[in-house]
Amino acid sequence: FPLRIKTDSSIGSKNQISVYVYSSGDQLSAGRIQIHLMTKPRYSIDNCRTSWTELPTSLPEDDNRVWRITKTSNPIGITIDCNDKEILNFKFSEETCTSHSTSWMTYWDKEMKKINFHGDTASDFYQHPPECTGLNANWNNVLSDQDFPIVEGTVLTLSCRGGEEIKGDKTVICVKDTEYTFSLEPTCYWIPVRANVKIDYDFENSPLRIKTVSSIGSRKNMIVSLYSSSAGILGQIQIRLNAKPQYWIKNCRQSWTEFPPNLPENNNRDWKITKTSQPVGLTIHCNNTEILNIQFSETTCTSHTNNWMNFWGKEMKKINFQGDTASDFYQHPPECTGLNANWYNVLLDQDFPIVEGTVLTLSCRGGEEIKGDKTVICVKDTE
Repeated sequence: FPLRIKTDSSIGSKNQISVYVYSSGDQLSAGRIQIHLMTKPRYSIDNCRTSWTELPTSLPEDDNRVWRITKTSNPIGITIDCNDKEILNFKFSEETCTSHSTSWMTYWDKEMKKINFHGDTASDFYQHPPECTGLNANWNNVLSDQDFPIVEGTVLTLSCRGGEEIKGDKTVICVKDTEYTFSLEPTCYWIPVRANVKIDYDFENSPLRIKTVSSIGSRKNMIVSLYSSSAGILGQIQIRLNAKPQYWIKNCRQSWTEFPPNLPENNNRDWKITKTSQPVGLTIHCNNTEILNIQFSETTCTSHTNNWMNFWGKEMKKINFQGDTASDFYQHPPECTGLNANWYNVLLDQDFPIVEGTVLTLSCRGGEEIKGDKTVICVKDTE
């Protein structure tokens, strides 16, 4: 980031700008840039050209000066602008670095991360570039390719913690703090699994998707407990990755049963567990292959022939991965939290929050016929 400095010293005042530059880990400076406001202003560059040299271009006459000092990288050099007028464009080389012809690269080829105004008698103010200190707090499970803090204008390449393709922009530009410039908000839907935490999840209307990387034969378990909205446990699904994978269903079939077909061989598995309602049952897909389709009944629910409906017939609104040793990520469906703020006096037929893909029927508060679409589909938030 170019260094900007303000001065109000006049030419001939003999005041000087003096800026030491350092790499992040060094105590000794990598170099120093000096500008001496003599009658004929001059400059020197430590560890390259330590002798005083007149600036090749005259300075603007206005004593209120804004200087911009920029280190260039290809080729390595220094440019100095004063009140938007270029007064020096210096390229480092064996010829130009008269005091360090063979060693200037040792100093000026480093990344310069600190400055010091030691000995400076001319500079009054400097400008610190705005910094981004982290990603937007709403970008759950989004990773950046760079460490923070980063300066304004830095381009970040983003990815998802769960490995899936990011939705929206894959690159964003730092503005300041946690603000970025982008066109479509970056979104990742895969969330790291945390054990022994009850999570609000509408299992009635949203299939549960889980990612695992454990191999068959690892003996690791996927365990998903299912609860009512008041947190009473209603059921549990377990999948054990033995040499011959098995499943177990609490309050229905509490004995280990081998899956009818083989699991996909790829250890990177994307599971989809769906509760069906008519008839009540479960389907399980792995990498888009159906591996279980069980309809609950007195015949299939061998451990709870008479009362499985007391559990699985109720609405399941929370999940918990307690005891799970195989699940790495799960996907929480996006939710809509309200109607678009610009839809004045529009009513809907459901309460919020609602999950992605839900169809809403709209009406007017005043009873008149609605203009435009009478049904809309939830995307997320108020979209």
